[in-house]
Amino acid sequence: MILDKRADLRHGDVKKLLFSLSVPTITSQIVNMLYNLVDRVFIGHMQPAETVGKLALTGVGVRFYWNFYCMVC
Repeated sequence: MILDKRADLRHGDVKKLLFSLSVPTITSQIVNMLYNLVDRVFIGHMQPAETVGKLALTGVGVRFYWNFYCMVC
């Protein structure tokens, strides 16, 4: 099973190790950005767009930066 396999980061090619560690991180960031994009498009189409849409988009925008901050820390 893959979970039983241990990675020894002390030995091996540094570029290969960095690549293997960066792929899951980059993939999760892309998925998060796509989720936010779809969320903004969906909420932007709420009616009435003058009131509900603008307030909802503001909330989504604030939440995105809060999520990003939480992932970084």
